[in-house]
Amino acid sequence: MSYNDKLYYYYQLISNQRNLVLAEYQQLTESQMAFNDQMFLYYKSTFLDSPSLFELTPFLIQARLTYPTEPVNNRFSFANYHYFRISQPFLTDDDNPRTSYRAMYRMNRTTFERVVNELCRDPAFQSRAVNFIPPYVQISCAIWRLANCHIGYRCAHLTIGVSHGSYRNFTQRFVKAVVNTYKDLIEWPKNEQRVAEIKNGFMYGEGRTVRGLPAVGALDGKNFVIESRTEHAEDWRDRKGNFAMKLTAVCDDKSKFTYISVGDSGRSHDAAAFNLSEIATVALENPREYFPLDGYILANSAYLLSHYIIVPYPASEVLERSGGASAKKKFNKIHSSTRMAIERAFGILVSRWRFLSKHIYIKDTGDIVGIITACCILHNLCIEMNDPVLEEDKDVTSNVDVARPDNSIRSVNSTAYQNGRIRRDNINPYLPSQQ
Repeated sequence: MSYNDKLYYYYQLISNQRNLVLAEYQQLTESQMAFNDQMFLYYKSTFLDSPSLFELTPFLIQARLTYPTEPVNNRFSFANYHYFRISQPFLTDDDNPRTSYRAMYRMNRTTFERVVNELCRDPAFQSRAVNFIPPYVQISCAIWRLANCHIGYRCAHLTIGVSHGSYRNFTQRFVKAVVNTYKDLIEWPKNEQRVAEIKNGFMYGEGRTVRGLPAVGALDGKNFVIESRTEHAEDWRDRKGNFAMKLTAVCDDKSKFTYISVGDSGRSHDAAAFNLSEIATVALENPREYFPLDGYILANSAYLLSHYIIVPYPASEVLERSGGASAKKKFNKIHSSTRMAIERAFGILVSRWRFLSKHIYIKDTGDIVGIITACCILHNLCIEMNDPVLEEDKDVTSNVDVARPDNSIRSVNSTAYQNGRIRRDNINPYLPSQQ
């Protein structure tokens, strides 16, 4: 071996040793910095008792890959399912309104882990990029964003270290994964057994006394305030002067959505938006398939009365000085109390997912439709998991935009309207002919 070869050999050996030392030093430095951050958060929360957004950032989340001894649900088998056990500093699995999973993510730890693990398998979060952030971190950021009011991209970057582009990408992947994974959670009840359960739920509730009407659903619409459109902006302005997007929904006795239609302009009347929905164009045309056991839906006076859409009696009939006026007034009262299921559904939706509660600061219409759809799906998932909202959120009202009666829409189909009047009288238990 020549002198130059020996020199080159020793140079390579020294370079390799130097790289190893630098790598170990960098690893120790990162571990020390993480330890210092944890100690800072511990002493700050212990002595100052004032947790901040930084203490609850999703980037402090830790996931440990385990193999469960029993399947979490019937979606996966033992052989192909890996399960992440989620742990996050300063978050507890209780009802603490400040430092719990339900306070930060609007769901308990069990529901949170299920969402993270099932969405991690979606193709939207499968990437081999070198700088790819772990899926459980992306999902946590998206849930945290939807569970809290909009704080702005700059504040998000300062608090949880997520840039504008990453914040948007996380949300888009999350919405796509939620729709792909849980789209079956919003399903119209076609099975007779399911329809009978909903009817009994509306009629009896949790007791044995009659409390409502045996309907198969409650119908209503809600406007969400959005950003001004760049084109045809006035077409999106509602009667309150806000630019809005409408959600038309039907729910069951547990305030669980069985049908949603998102994307109509807030300027459109509730009944007009309903006439463009699949219920009006498909379900009402095939009542034997979509309304087994001759079921019907309860709606407010903004909708057209028909054989399958029952609305309350108008004020002109309730205020009449006749024997039937008292019975009609009682019917309107029990009709309203039964239909409150959809009002509660909207209230729980916006109180759990605070991103929808006041103003949706997103320009793209498609993204808004996806976010509202994903929140409705997660709403059903939380009900399925028996994960209620916090006690402090139960008083949050939904600010439902109750539409005014539209006489032009009411007189579209007089035959259906007369059939609806006959059926409404038949199901009214207070009329003398029904007693």
